Amino acid sequence: MKFRFGGEEGRWNGSPQSPWEGWSSPSSGDPASPLTAFSAMSLTSILSPKSTLTPPWLQGQRELGSEDRGLWLIKLLLACANCVSAGHMENTNLCLEQLSLLASPTGDPMQRVATYFMEALAARITKAWPGLHKALNCTHLPPPVDRFSVRQMLFNLCPFLKVSYAAVNHSIMEAMEGEDFVHIIDLNDCEPIQWAWLMHSLAARNGGPPNLRITAVSEHRQALDRTARVLAEEADKLNIPFQFHPVHSTLDHLEAEELKVKIGEAVAISSVLQLHTLLAEEENDPTRPQKRPGWPPVRSGPRFQNTTLDDLLKSEPRSNLPSPSQIEEAIVRKAAAAAAAAGSPRCPRIDRFLDMLRGRSPKIMVVVEQDSNHNGALFMERFVEAMHYYGAVFDSLASDGSQQRSMERLAVEKYLFGEEIKDIVACEGGERKERHEKLDKWLRRMEGAGFVRVPVSYETVLQAKGLINDAYRLGGDHGCLVLGWQEMSLFSISAWRSS
Repeated sequence: MKFRFGGEEGRWNGSPQSPWEGWSSPSSGDPASPLTAFSAMSLTSILSPKSTLTPPWLQGQRELGSEDRGLWLIKLLLACANCVSAGHMENTNLCLEQLSLLASPTGDPMQRVATYFMEALAARITKAWPGLHKALNCTHLPPPVDRFSVRQMLFNLCPFLKVSYAAVNHSIMEAMEGEDFVHIIDLNDCEPIQWAWLMHSLAARNGGPPNLRITAVSEHRQALDRTARVLAEEADKLNIPFQFHPVHSTLDHLEAEELKVKIGEAVAISSVLQLHTLLAEEENDPTRPQKRPGWPPVRSGPRFQNTTLDDLLKSEPRSNLPSPSQIEEAIVRKAAAAAAAAGSPRCPRIDRFLDMLRGRSPKIMVVVEQDSNHNGALFMERFVEAMHYYGAVFDSLASDGSQQRSMERLAVEKYLFGEEIKDIVACEGGERKERHEKLDKWLRRMEGAGFVRVPVSYETVLQAKGLINDAYRLGGDHGCLVLGWQEMSLFSISAWRSS
């Protein structure tokens, strides 16, 4: 049968009981862009002598077209990352100088994303000298907007959070049908808009709303106070029996007793973009040898003296770095080998945390995570993966042209995605928190912790599809939901219950 989403027609080839068999969303156009072209390039082809000419902006040609400028930015970013990896200070400085001429936080998507990768590479350099790094950041002021305002801006700009909250809430509504005492454990750093949505759905359900208790976990006490106030007012308007239980804690210090699960409660757990922060256990282990995360010794010798930008761009990448597709294939092979050997990826900290959550016997737990491999130990692999991922994210943040929307987009890119890029590129070891992983790893990790997968329902798919436009891609994988931009997967949503 066929169904219609916002003017587009998709096809359903499975049964309502097996909604993911043969289902796909309508494909959208794939407009040409430097980031699209980058997906089909290898690093060798991008930096090869045949493709390199003296940069036009150094020949007095001031204006470049968007596509040409984007390709030059990709060349320079990869060359710069390659020099950072090799420890070539003079060449790195040369690349950064040229990047600063082309990148802009207010330009087209490629200029904007290049700005934050450029800043992240510079930050990685300075971290090698703690005194220099501290001196440069000693007067660092907090952003003019708080992190919760930025999340609200992201909610308004694009459907990532809307789809995530809708999928979580709909899965909770289905799991809690007929329950009189519902206890939601929120690991999402307190987003009141999500639970205000759910309250409206609970108030309208047959038989009336249940007694609702929300336990919110956050290290930000102000956020807990704000959420408590907003949700109490909403519950009073809707006549829902409601209790709010704040837990002032980080996830890695959260204890089971703090959640205060009571006998007779039906428990639901929501984790939106949170669990990946617990994946640094092995590198934090003091018994393991630590790699110095800073700058390698600067190499000397005739080859690296008096290098010009033209020479740098004509040079082959260090150690014949593979193409992005080869990197992805290697990652899949390594993941498959690890799964065959160990059954699931192991990380003691998150294993303990998931075991504690499973002990609360949740009827439903919904996990939303970035669907990309930013947890690799090799810097260049991680850098290329991040360029693909955030290139698609910035491309999706289209503005309607108004000044207000443009300012919101700038704030989201700088204070949210820009900080994530800096963490992925500039940080190592326990300092690096943005350790995103692909859906297949999360499936093995959750199953290894004793959770049982709950297929996302057909109705949840329909609701999520109604929140996105034609350029976004919504698909299913192993009964889970995957949201992407054009051909790039960006976020995964999976549902679970205790065994």
